[in-house]
Amino acid sequence: SIEVLKGYGYNLGVAFQIVDDILDFIGTEEELGKPVGSDLAQGTLTLPAMLVLERYPEDNPVKRLFQNRDKQENIELAIELIRNSSIVQECYGIASDYCSKACHNLSLLPDKPSRQALIQLADYVIRRKK
Repeated sequence: SIEVLKGYGYNLGVAFQIVDDILDFIGTEEELGKPVGSDLAQGTLTLPAMLVLERYPEDNPVKRLFQNRDKQENIELAIELIRNSSIVQECYGIASDYCSKACHNLSLLPDKPSRQALIQLADYVIRRKK
């Protein structure tokens, strides 16, 4: 049962981080408690930003940002590009897959309220807005 919980924690942690990365682009400063795009502003390459680099390898605002060009303008352009593309939904799909992996082996644990609480926590991770 330790291995089941270890796998749950790892996969749920990855899902939580991906959702956090998504919210950095689609949330509001009020919801996030920090400026939108702050991960990019700090030079943190997250899954949505990596997908921009993959989709638009020649030229894109993320690439320009990491080349130290027009920081604020490229952050705003990256936010707009990610919000107006399929990248957000794709990232949610990947996060959802990690939540499914997290919950997959929970059936090996005793059928107690604590197991249901772990499943509900995984559901919350995907639905959270901050």
